[in-house]
Amino acid sequence: MQTTFKQYQTLLLNKWNSRRFSAALIVCFVIWTPLLVTETLHIQHSCHPMINFLGKLPTECNTSPFSSPLLPPPAIPISNLDAGQLGIAVGASAAALGVPVPIAAGLGILTWLAAKSIGAFF
Repeated sequence: MQTTFKQYQTLLLNKWNSRRFSAALIVCFVIWTPLLVTETLHIQHSCHPMINFLGKLPTECNTSPFSSPLLPPPAIPISNLDAGQLGIAVGASAAALGVPVPIAAGLGILTWLAAKSIGAFF
């Protein structure tokens, strides 16, 4: 009787752990998908799109005959740590300390948003 109970308990724990992992993956997918879609659309509708379907750019883009509108703009010196790297570092550090995955992902996202908004002012 006791071995049957242990087998049943092990089966339930395995099912529970796989569902927790699946739930964590779904939460990460739900959080990151809108951010990635927004960033991709922002790049696609900028002066330097990833794919130029129409062959024309927005009127506010500089179309000087001496520079190609499809080349990226000249590099502007920025700090060594940008918002994305900072968010990844905070999220990974929180996960390494044993914080649950959704909370670690949320901390990373909040750090990224804070660094991005602070960087917009400077």
